[in-house]
Amino acid sequence: ELQRLLVEPVASFLGPTGTADDCQMLVVADQLWANVNRPGGGNARHNHGSATRALVASGVYFPKSASTPLRFFPKGEAEVEAVPEAGVLWLFPPGLDHAVATAPPGSGTRVSIAFNLQVRWLDTPLHCAASAGAADQLRELASRGADLGQVGKAGLQAVHLAAEAGHLSSVEALVGLGADASAVSPQGWSALGLAADRGHVDVVRYLYGRGFLGTPARKDDPADTGRPPQIGLAGAEKALAVAAERGHVSIVKLLVKEGNLPLSLAITAGHSQIVRLLLAEGAEPHGTVGNRRPIHIAAGSGHVSVTELLIDANVDLDSRDGSGKAAAHEAVAQGHLSTLQVLLDALPRSSWNIDAGDQEDICPLHTAAIAGHMPMVASLVAAGASMDAIAKGRYPGRPLHWAAGAGHAAVVEQLLGLGADVCADAGFAAQTSAALAGDRRAAARVSDSAELVAAATAFTRSGDVFERVKKAEVLGRRKVQAAAADEA
Repeated sequence: ELQRLLVEPVASFLGPTGTADDCQMLVVADQLWANVNRPGGGNARHNHGSATRALVASGVYFPKSASTPLRFFPKGEAEVEAVPEAGVLWLFPPGLDHAVATAPPGSGTRVSIAFNLQVRWLDTPLHCAASAGAADQLRELASRGADLGQVGKAGLQAVHLAAEAGHLSSVEALVGLGADASAVSPQGWSALGLAADRGHVDVVRYLYGRGFLGTPARKDDPADTGRPPQIGLAGAEKALAVAAERGHVSIVKLLVKEGNLPLSLAITAGHSQIVRLLLAEGAEPHGTVGNRRPIHIAAGSGHVSVTELLIDANVDLDSRDGSGKAAAHEAVAQGHLSTLQVLLDALPRSSWNIDAGDQEDICPLHTAAIAGHMPMVASLVAAGASMDAIAKGRYPGRPLHWAAGAGHAAVVEQLLGLGADVCADAGFAAQTSAALAGDRRAAARVSDSAELVAAATAFTRSGDVFERVKKAEVLGRRKVQAAAADEA
């Protein structure tokens, strides 16, 4: 349905193409993903790679309106802002840098559907027939001398188009007529890779069973100089990887004996059935992906079932990424209460350290407090997280100070109600916070007034936070003198 709706906008976006009048165009929406930005979340500046003859555009569709803008950064030009409106589709060059501004508190959840657009130029009657699955027409065209290996504008041959569309009878017909089903496009696609990418298990079984794999181009091959970007996939191992990433279980089962098992791709995408299959085949759950472990990826992506599978595989829940963060840090930072709870439920049998800090001794409870995530705060404290843990580095202090500094009155009251010590760290956290804010008089007063620690932290790190969230009332209810707080 999306592909059908996109034909007209894409044609308008592309404008004159220089192709023959009878050249048809097939739009393929590729790599769809949903962006869900909650308050405090956004998307960093990025792009989707260079445009090719096939990769012609990227798109964002907004199912509902939101106040947080999408920002574009044209080279050499002023930044452009697009305010999300329900039902609006934005198309832009894939190489254009763009970002999503951070959603402010109380703004609600912002949802968008993003994708890349591939165009298949059906340059000849042979290409049209292959894409449509017209096997008899292919035979007729071949009998008239049609070149079965002719490369279209997008770099694909007829056998590529038939395989991508899942037309087994057309693939069989082309192979029977002499087409090279192992041919690799200039972008690196083989027929097997295209079929695996689209989930056509019958075509994959046919090509794989007959050895039509395609050979991936080597990046260090001098013959590749000047070739288009190798965005495509060829070879059985690459076909296995893309099937695991896309969630095509039947194809993974078919190709699972081929080369390295793509566990990290399946984990990132959240395909628990494939993760279970790969683990049973001996995939290594304890390795590293970049500077992270598989459990970091699963917990930080909110994949509950995958996280449970990795815990059952006895992964180390205390393992750290490059910045010293554990899986619980990842779950909290990304706002995934569900995966955090899975980790907490595993505490009795895995004995991971709920209070272990990162390189700045920041614990998961600090992160939950500063994010204002009350359910996470409650879950962490109930599981035994210490409210006395002290972060160091740029922002020293306990979770109470972090919540106060961020202006989260409800979390401050929650922590106090759970037993956090408002008088803790006199002369350390609050005084340091005051000094960081440049208020030397406040820092001096705090050093002699233990009762004012949380209050002073709120003042010095958030400016008008007292007026906005009425922390004086909160502290007063906890038997801290409101008059003294006002004096601070």
